Amino acid sequence: MHAPELDKVLNVTDGTLEFYTPAEAEDGYYPWAAEEGYAKSTNQGVDSSYVDATYTIPSASVVNTTVETKAGEILYFRYRVSSESTDRLYFYIDDQQVNRWSGDVDWAVYFCQLEAGTHVLQWEYTKDSGAARLEDTAYLDDVYVGAPKAVTGVEIQETASVAGYRRVQLTWDVLPDVASNREVTFTSSDESVATVDENGLVTGVTQGEAVITVTTKDGGFTDTCLVSVTGDQPPVKIYGFVHCLSAGRQDGLPAWWLKTHWYTFFDTNPGGAEEIGMMPDATSDEAVSVLCAELVDDTVYGYTMDGRFFAMDFDSLQRGELSVEYKNITRYDDFYPTEMSYDHSTGTMYVINYLCDLYEVNLETGEVDPDSRREIYGYLPGANDGLMTCIVGFAIDMIGNAYVMIAGFGAAWGGNGCSRLASLDLETGEYTVIGQTTAQAYQEQSMCFDPNTGKLYWAQWQTPYSPEVMNLFIVDTETAVLEDCGKIGEYGAGVRGMFIPLCEHDSNVKAVEERAATCTEEGHTAYWQCQTCGKYFTDEKLTIEISWEDTVIPALGHKTELRNAKEATCTEDGYTGDEVCTVCGETVKEGQVIPANCPSKAFADLNTDRWYHEYTDYVIAKGLMNGMDETHFAPEGSLTRGMLVTTLYRLAGEPEVAEPATFSDVKAGRYYTEAVAWAEENGIAKGITDTTFCPDKAVTREQAATFLYRYVTEYLEQEPATGADLSIYTDREAISKFARTAVAWATAEGLLQGFPGGSLQPRGTLTRAQMAKLLTILDQKF
Repeated sequence: MHAPELDKVLNVTDGTLEFYTPAEAEDGYYPWAAEEGYAKSTNQGVDSSYVDATYTIPSASVVNTTVETKAGEILYFRYRVSSESTDRLYFYIDDQQVNRWSGDVDWAVYFCQLEAGTHVLQWEYTKDSGAARLEDTAYLDDVYVGAPKAVTGVEIQETASVAGYRRVQLTWDVLPDVASNREVTFTSSDESVATVDENGLVTGVTQGEAVITVTTKDGGFTDTCLVSVTGDQPPVKIYGFVHCLSAGRQDGLPAWWLKTHWYTFFDTNPGGAEEIGMMPDATSDEAVSVLCAELVDDTVYGYTMDGRFFAMDFDSLQRGELSVEYKNITRYDDFYPTEMSYDHSTGTMYVINYLCDLYEVNLETGEVDPDSRREIYGYLPGANDGLMTCIVGFAIDMIGNAYVMIAGFGAAWGGNGCSRLASLDLETGEYTVIGQTTAQAYQEQSMCFDPNTGKLYWAQWQTPYSPEVMNLFIVDTETAVLEDCGKIGEYGAGVRGMFIPLCEHDSNVKAVEERAATCTEEGHTAYWQCQTCGKYFTDEKLTIEISWEDTVIPALGHKTELRNAKEATCTEDGYTGDEVCTVCGETVKEGQVIPANCPSKAFADLNTDRWYHEYTDYVIAKGLMNGMDETHFAPEGSLTRGMLVTTLYRLAGEPEVAEPATFSDVKAGRYYTEAVAWAEENGIAKGITDTTFCPDKAVTREQAATFLYRYVTEYLEQEPATGADLSIYTDREAISKFARTAVAWATAEGLLQGFPGGSLQPRGTLTRAQMAKLLTILDQKF
């Protein structure tokens, strides 16, 4: 039946598609419903046990539409799934399944090229008889059929860090997210530092920085990521027994080989795993399969599926000429070893059986000590009641800390349904969950510590029926966060008895000379590094171990000075100046042009050809002096005491005043009120009498010198320069006694100058233009 409410939520603007849901809702079909601008399936919480027996399909929620397409047109739609792995969203074109999704999938966009003609598009969310999980729903939005959308840009993460030899996956977005051609290419600015492949996977080569550029094929849009390569972490060589090697999918079905071979592989490229050989007495008809194994010194100990204990010379394994000694052991009905690990801190070998019991092993005989049995127990948050704890990984680090991986294979295991890492008390058998991983696991597999780096490795294997989930991980022992190293072999493998040998540092050592730090790049001290295990040392004999961080010399950082600064004038542009590093010469920050500007031109009575022009420009631009009105400055007008104190107050930054002035003639609310109070508080202003300031009285030249002298010595707290010899002036006797020191200082500093004829005119009235000069010199000099 036609569902017009879905037309609105599933079409982009001005869309013409019409959507339909099956009419047989009472027979197990469930229509899709419109909700908050998207469509969602409605059979959540329903499973196939509720469907009428006449139906052979599971419960389904279906929506479809018929479209007419032209050559070159495309289809895209947004989808989201929140379900268990066996409840799926299917997409069909003309009754042919094109794709399917399950699990917890956030909103994503699906693209498809359509041939010209009529097509039926159908979406179907189906449920099996299993329990519901998460939201148990599928979602659709923005179904579009039409011409391809053009690319408008690309964004990539700004920075990334990777160690030498290691890899990091970059993330990027082609914009908009519905752009049809999402192809991009990657380039590295310096492949001697870092390389990048066609998928944005960066490999660190040597310490330094490289810029990775992503470019869209459509439109040539670019963005960059700065990659920093830190100290080398050479590949870790791992050994393990492969019992199942995936062949991927053939004809849509999982395919695999049953294997009984030892393999070796590197954590940087586990896909390049190399076969070593079978156990010595194995044949193509009668395989000897290893259940678990552990390396102690030069011997690999382990158990086989046929019930034997073995000791294998590790050197022979490395040569591919396996030398093994088998020992028959007591057979217990409830003993089937699945993982073993050696505690170097106590010299004890432990083994876990399929019932999740922990035992100690006698390495001379291979016998387990029945009296050492500890039942492994603990609390698994969110798991179903009565669920058996299944240990699928067990490892002990070099100082005796033990960890187990607890199986998670769906909703019954709680949380996200994936496996959990837990610490294990070897004395009691009690485990404590550290965190939940993002990988499921159910059958026998292996976990081991790298004794050289302390990293925990997990050869995760869910089931041969799911080749997509067979990966080697590095597990964070504090958070259970996984670092994906990739699949072991081309498609993945089931690995048991995994171990990593302790490096002897007896060969393949690289000496690295000291590299000086620069302003922008770190340097490092001289060091020696073992290329087998990656450890760093301060000496050639490799006796003093250090970390990579211990070798780092921090970047020096720029030491800058301002160069090429220039004030703007009335006719020429100025420049704020460049910040230039005095060490490396790099221009850290370029300056900006200051447009030519003549503040004095705003006032009709200021002549730009007069001597005071540069000074009035300065004080007006700095906000130290204002005009008498909007168009007049009155350069030849007398400067009052209130004006002078106000200019000094502005020069000081107009600080907050604690108390009002004590002078009776300084009224509140006047332009100079705060300034006089500040000047009195700081010893700059003194009254004409004890009670009056006379703010409107003209200032003499000697009074101005006194105000400025006090500003420098009292407020700025600077030592005054030696005063000038006033005896050369003809009117020296006219200088008031209170002003002689200040006038001598002002004359020495160039603030006051004599007049033609040899006079100083100390009691002459100071003009506003002259005050502009005094303020300019004062601001620039003190």
